[in-house]
Amino acid sequence: MAARLGESFQGLACEIFQHPIYWTSGLVYGPAVFRYGPESQSPMPPVRKPLPVDHSILNEMLAIRLQQLEIENGGMEAFLPKTGLARGTYYTIVRGIGNPTLRTMERIASSLNMSVLELLGFEAADARRALKKSGVDYDELVSAIGKKNRADRGLARQTRSRKLPS
Repeated sequence: MAARLGESFQGLACEIFQHPIYWTSGLVYGPAVFRYGPESQSPMPPVRKPLPVDHSILNEMLAIRLQQLEIENGGMEAFLPKTGLARGTYYTIVRGIGNPTLRTMERIASSLNMSVLELLGFEAADARRALKKSGVDYDELVSAIGKKNRADRGLARQTRSRKLPS
């Protein structure tokens, strides 16, 4: 139950300047600047409520799979450099609390010479079956993606090699 701090709370009178501040579970939240007693002139910033950690099936699948790959590759110290991730990023992902982007998962997978599906523990047959339901041929899709990536890399090389006008 929230008690409004504009009133006396636990014997302390607070002066609210802008918006109400509420006290719940030992945390103060709200946008107001307040002070204890009339003699104190220094404003105290409000304390934010901590955000809950979002867990998802995808995050947990990635965490479990990275732990399996870590064991297969001789432990964390040997495996971490292969992932291409910073130590802190790796730890948050392995604990299932990180929220890696698809690009990060692609980077991990390519540095381990596997696809994102394999990184998550799926096999190509699973992807073939899922794409077939949508009327897409897996092999054609893989070929088209490969051609697109090669063309993008070639374009990037050409752009980098062009000299700037003097």
